Amino acid sequence: MTPLRLAILSATGTAQKRTIPALINSKLVTVSAIQGRSPEKLRDVSDKYGIQSLYTDEQKLLDEGSYDAVMICSPPYMHFSQAKRVIDRGTPCLLEKPAAMSADECNELSHIAAERAVVVHVAHHLRHQDSYARMQDILNNGELGEIVTAYAEWSFTLNRSAPSASWKLDPLKNGLSAMNDAGIHSVDAMIGLLGPGSLRGAASVRRPEDKTHETVDILCEQQKCLTHIRSSRLYGPSANDLRINGTDGSIYAPGFFTEASSVSVHVTRGGKTESVRHSSPNPYQVEVEDFARSVEGLTPLFPFTDLHYAGLAMSLIDSAHQTITST
Repeated sequence: MTPLRLAILSATGTAQKRTIPALINSKLVTVSAIQGRSPEKLRDVSDKYGIQSLYTDEQKLLDEGSYDAVMICSPPYMHFSQAKRVIDRGTPCLLEKPAAMSADECNELSHIAAERAVVVHVAHHLRHQDSYARMQDILNNGELGEIVTAYAEWSFTLNRSAPSASWKLDPLKNGLSAMNDAGIHSVDAMIGLLGPGSLRGAASVRRPEDKTHETVDILCEQQKCLTHIRSSRLYGPSANDLRINGTDGSIYAPGFFTEASSVSVHVTRGGKTESVRHSSPNPYQVEVEDFARSVEGLTPLFPFTDLHYAGLAMSLIDSAHQTITST
């Protein structure tokens, strides 16, 4: 397979921190062009990773750049318009999470992508590792019996002096709560494991000094399983675990919801515990390479997040936000 040439919009934030370093040794993807607002930051990325095509103008990159696909790494409020522009061109698109600011926007992008027959993935790296695939197999095979309860949390202490904090804490640019931030990884992961969820309750405590809800709990029903999902930007990541409890066994993945994810997943059945160790390459690398496989008409290594799944996750978060703002 010829390496996919990837252009990245907003390449000087998350992309230069995680995605571009993860692709240094990739044989399937090469970063061919990058865009950002700051020429100085772009040159820093170019010098570090040897990327020659630099653009401060998004439209100019799209019109003149040499690429096969586009990855969008901008703040969330820009995702919908940028993705729509890319998809309308018939160009495969990899979207940073969240795919958009609402379920309606996700569903509109999904409709456009289907009309254009364009490949679109959403970057949820946790799905692209063997430990997650093993949990899916265990659940699909019914090895834990009837699933009764589940718990997922991604919390972290937000650096409020960082440049990105200005938009992360703006509800019009990054969403109403921590669920739009790291929390959506937990929502997506649980939908991938247990199926769509319907809201059963939501709660938050908003501090007087905040415009956003910095700690949020969601209770939802997933195929008769009561699932509790929590996200906070006020502490952590000390409690970012995944638990699934069934009538015949359980799954416990300590520290699963982090950038590096779990070293191992513990599966208990019949009083015996098996530890499944994580052995996949960097999941940030694999998520982009799986996207490249889809673009080439090949089968990805792992079940990925598409715009349909992204819409399901945002629908649950939208419902939770309606609940916490009405109480």
